[in-house]
Amino acid sequence: MINEAHHLMDRTNTTIGHTYRTANQCTDYLARWGTKQDVSLVFLTEMPIAMREFVFRDSLNIWQVLD
Repeated sequence: MINEAHHLMDRTNTTIGHTYRTANQCTDYLARWGTKQDVSLVFLTEMPIAMREFVFRDSLNIWQVLD
């Protein structure tokens, strides 16, 4: 299966990369926000205002480690 995946990736000029959670500011923000919730499942219908800057920075591949 792995060989087939490699073959398909070669044919489609696809690469796979890893991004640490702290490098993806949106994921980092949501993970930190999620730990503060009193319920086990939350559905967001709108992007939190605090996340807009992170979405912009992530789209430009600009990141900083958050405290």
